[in-house]
Amino acid sequence: MGLVAVAALVTAMAALSTSRADVSATTENRSNLFTSGSIDVEAGSREALLFDHDELYPGLVVEACFQVHYRGSIEGSDVRLFGEQMEDSVLDELIEVAVWTGDGAVDGPCHDFIPDGNPVFRGSMGELWSTHPSHDQGLDLLPDAETGDEVSVRLRARLVSDERADQAQGARSDFVVVVEARL
Repeated sequence: MGLVAVAALVTAMAALSTSRADVSATTENRSNLFTSGSIDVEAGSREALLFDHDELYPGLVVEACFQVHYRGSIEGSDVRLFGEQMEDSVLDELIEVAVWTGDGAVDGPCHDFIPDGNPVFRGSMGELWSTHPSHDQGLDLLPDAETGDEVSVRLRARLVSDERADQAQGARSDFVVVVEARL
């Protein structure tokens, strides 16, 4: 009877393995889409960002105000100001610069500017360019910006009025001011 039991068991196993049914179900979603976001910043008009002053003399204060608008769709971008001098100049150490953030300024004159507090930078023009030469080291204007954020910026420059001012006669300084947004 042992042989018959083994034969029955083998027959039962064969029947089970050949009679099992595979059951499966599949679903899909064809609505997958990636769209890249944008980082977009507007910093006033070109004229508002421009310092173009002839006949600078010791003690004279010149300033420019402009508004920075973040229009990108990617939130969390950092909007910063930085710059570079285009050529070395004696003026880089003789012009004192201060940069404020605040509210109320329109492009150009700073009559309606209301500062948030102390300047975000105060030092020589050379120090501004050497300590803030790129976005990574730039001055924070709109950290973690969200669509629609804006800030007013005032840049003020003054030629020193001490014994060093004599060195500035006839000198010029070319520089670039950059406002950039990055993640």
